[in-house]
Amino acid sequence: MKKFLFTWLVGAFLILQGPAFAQEIIRGTVLDQSTMEPLPGATVRVEGAQNLEITDENGQFSLTLSEGNYQLTVSFIGFGTQTVDLSIPLKEEIRIVLVPSDMELQGVEVVATGYQELPKERVTGSFVSVDEELLNRSVSPDILSRLENVTSGLLINPRAGVEDRISIRGKSTFFANSQPLIVVDNFPYDGPLENINPNDVEQVTVLRDAAAASIWGARAGNGVIVITTKNGRYNQPLKVSFNANTRLFEKPDAFYAQNMSPADFLEVEELLYSRNFYNSALNSRNQDAITPGVELFHALKNGEITQEEADRQLAFLRAQDLRQDINRYIYQPQLDQQYALQVSGGDQRQRYGISLGYDQSRENIQGNDRHRITFKGNQEFKFWKERLTFSNQIALIRNKATTRNQGLNGLIFTGLTETYPYARLADAQGNPLPVVRNFRQRFVQEAAQQGLLNWEYFPLKDIGESVNSTTSNEFRWTSALIFQPLKSLSVELSYQYWANNQLGENFNSPESYFSRNLINTYTQIREDGSLVYPVPLGAILNRNSNEGESHQFRSLIRYSLKTGNHQLNVLGGFEAKDYQLNSYSTRYYGYSPQLASTIPVDYLNPYPFFYNPSLSQVIPFGSGLGDLTDRFLSYYGNAGYTFDNKVDLTASFRKDQSNLFGVRANQRGVPLYSLGLGWTISEMDFFKWDQLPFLKIRSSYGYNGNIDKTLTGETTALFLTSSFFGFNPGLPYARILNPPYPDLSWERIEIVNLGLDFESKNARLSGSVEYYIKNGVDLIADTQLPPSSGLESFRGNSANTRGTGWDIILNSVNVQRSLTWSSQLLFSTNRETVTRYLLEEPISSVLSNGGVGFGRVYPVEGYPLYAMFSYPWAGLNPDNGNPQGFLDGSPSEDFTAIIRESGINDLVFHGSARPTVFGALRNTFAWKGLSLSFNISYKLGYYYRRNSVLYNSLLRGNPGHADYALRWQNPGDEQITNVPSIPGNPNLNRDNLYRFSEVLVEKGDHIRFQDINVTYRFADFPGGKKRMLSNLEIYSYINNLGILWKASDDPLDPEFRNLNPMRSFSLGLRGTF
Repeated sequence: MKKFLFTWLVGAFLILQGPAFAQEIIRGTVLDQSTMEPLPGATVRVEGAQNLEITDENGQFSLTLSEGNYQLTVSFIGFGTQTVDLSIPLKEEIRIVLVPSDMELQGVEVVATGYQELPKERVTGSFVSVDEELLNRSVSPDILSRLENVTSGLLINPRAGVEDRISIRGKSTFFANSQPLIVVDNFPYDGPLENINPNDVEQVTVLRDAAAASIWGARAGNGVIVITTKNGRYNQPLKVSFNANTRLFEKPDAFYAQNMSPADFLEVEELLYSRNFYNSALNSRNQDAITPGVELFHALKNGEITQEEADRQLAFLRAQDLRQDINRYIYQPQLDQQYALQVSGGDQRQRYGISLGYDQSRENIQGNDRHRITFKGNQEFKFWKERLTFSNQIALIRNKATTRNQGLNGLIFTGLTETYPYARLADAQGNPLPVVRNFRQRFVQEAAQQGLLNWEYFPLKDIGESVNSTTSNEFRWTSALIFQPLKSLSVELSYQYWANNQLGENFNSPESYFSRNLINTYTQIREDGSLVYPVPLGAILNRNSNEGESHQFRSLIRYSLKTGNHQLNVLGGFEAKDYQLNSYSTRYYGYSPQLASTIPVDYLNPYPFFYNPSLSQVIPFGSGLGDLTDRFLSYYGNAGYTFDNKVDLTASFRKDQSNLFGVRANQRGVPLYSLGLGWTISEMDFFKWDQLPFLKIRSSYGYNGNIDKTLTGETTALFLTSSFFGFNPGLPYARILNPPYPDLSWERIEIVNLGLDFESKNARLSGSVEYYIKNGVDLIADTQLPPSSGLESFRGNSANTRGTGWDIILNSVNVQRSLTWSSQLLFSTNRETVTRYLLEEPISSVLSNGGVGFGRVYPVEGYPLYAMFSYPWAGLNPDNGNPQGFLDGSPSEDFTAIIRESGINDLVFHGSARPTVFGALRNTFAWKGLSLSFNISYKLGYYYRRNSVLYNSLLRGNPGHADYALRWQNPGDEQITNVPSIPGNPNLNRDNLYRFSEVLVEKGDHIRFQDINVTYRFADFPGGKKRMLSNLEIYSYINNLGILWKASDDPLDPEFRNLNPMRSFSLGLRGTF
């Protein structure tokens, strides 16, 4: 890796230097408009480049620039930001005048809440803002991955499922929605976050505490991510921007996962055959699948082949490794391409913006791809002496994903069991070969002789025969009208319509294994030997559709007042939302895509299976319907008061109402509020420390909310239809999920936040330090019920949690000459504890916390939400290699008694299964037009459970873990291994003692070399009196370079357990006309 990295950096440097340009030193002065005095410590930045200067004590600065056109951005705390256009060579010194913020707030750095934009200096809550420049530092088709490791307090869990992938300051719920609310251009977004094109995004603001997020009420319990997309500006000439890049990934490696070798699996198969394990399969009426290895052992036993021939064939099988064929015929390097074009501009009375995007991805499974097309157009007009503002925005997104190759999911032996590790997908010439699937090979050959379709399974031939395609079309229209009768008063009405139509198709051609298998399974033989096909010959098409739409309406009144040293800003309003989702699925047999025709089938009568006529079943019909309605009605308000730019007071209030909660009307709404206080100490007369020109402390307190839409105050039941083999075939029935709970209410998240913001002279050091307390109150959880109730438990407001943590951001300018060097350190902690939980979960469930995908959580009062527990490990028995635990304080092999008798206090508690300390360190170097930035991320304070061999599965003929080769085999091996010996018979309790023992728990702490970005900005290309092309940059980006350090000696990456962490290399070009 080091050699590759060094070569790449040197090559990039030499290539990007390009032709030499004449250099000129320009000088300028920054002044305060109110006094015309110099402003020391002002920041002067060259847009689109890494040139950054800080004015000296005389307000002066100097920059070295090549010939061309540039745009300078000058900013200073308490002053509006000024933008200046330059043309080099320059004829005179620059004079820049900044307007104090009390006279002009435009250009001050703002944070967005989805309801308003606030000057960062005036906020009392916890906001984290990521601007366009930082978003564009990385390369990816989605916005989420661009936020990783650059956003304080936000943790992305790669091992978690989709429902638990993002967390902002932890998780304060058990069963309700755990994901943050996504807001796009001031409205909650109902589509998947992957639909948002990052090239359309101007700013992302993460709201982390109550003062920041409580105005979103019952949807803000997990934090809020506010996305603001690009738009034109007033009085802006026509601007055309483009961005194009290509990203290439490393190829996946099938050998990364620690799977059993072919030789070891054949050894196990031989052992199982000697124990007569396969007798039932060999004599099964179901014609059970038998691997080639077992067929060899059976043929040898029956005298069908000689020992010499058996040894020759077994040696051939041992030399075959399915992983080699997977790497050759299944995996490929993923290749992504991304193109974006934006057009924007405006005059005094209107502004507009249009963006187009196209993304395509050749996935890492051969034959699979994804495409996305995005369009966004917006226009805003001002009428009637700028008292009326009318805006419209339209967004269109089309996604299509096509899966022609099932990858590893298609390499199935039977049921959910993966195929044998010595299977071959192709011969030496690359011709596809069959592998055993579902049925014994001898039976498959006999079926072909009887006239059935070929029942063999060729994984490589099946590529393109079973095709899954998903197409979604999203439409979003937002319209707003703002009436400003007075300078201090405005009334806003806004509406958004959102619709998403998703169509999924699973087309199985007549040649696909899926179609052939289903047709053959139901094929009937008449007495004359002719065949009848209850499942007709031809293709099988599964189709599902999801049609969702929402209407959101918002009314809002804003009032602002400034008199003397007092400034007041108030807003209030209400909003309503209606969300509808309808879905259906169906299956078509005998489908002809050319004729768009199908053949009807008999779904009522069961048919005997061809492979075992004693079994029968109706033909699968695969149809279903779904309907979802979700409505919100909310009232909200927010007020902010500032005294003399020294003291800031904020308050927010919101009430959400829903019929889900409570049977009484006064329980349907939840009032949520927040209070915030900020004190800018540096503005006080007694503060005389010139080395620290900005110092502010702030605090906030309030409540956010959350909702579990699977429950109501009434009886919650699931309505089903009885099968044809039930007591009431074909009739509907209900399964009670939760008994009535009239006092059911909203989950509430109580948040206390304390913060300190600072900036030193010349902005050499700046940042923020925050401490928070996050208490989950009335969380919905399971509670034990008496057996007489007929139910084991019910869900209600019965649990509490407590979370605490720190979020620290430190920015520094380390070197500021022709070479600049700046750094940013992100440091976050989060410690969650379950403070109240009434149900005592089974120990077996508690031990599963923190598994792959995390899944359902099984809380234990007094411990972290995802607590990692294990059985104490007493080592291997030196006489037989059995795993040993502790029973009554002594080593024991009584697996059943150990598991039965163990309580929480008998287990080893390691810590949290999710990182409790995380962050990143980013360094950026700039010299002339060249910049280099690299990010090092870290995650600490967590544990994970690694996999190992499980004999209960292995001794049932399923492939296992590579730890089998490290097992105990002879006395003395217990000194060099912790892998148990092979038991005489499968023993689930023995496996579970080892599987959940402390010997398999590892510390997940690690430091990762996350990425490198190298960018070169060319000098502007002049065209007459105007610049033809500005901000032209060529950039490259490498992501996921590798682990620098980890606490465990486990050979696998703590965050990538089944597939190797693939590096990616990107190269792109962007610029502006």
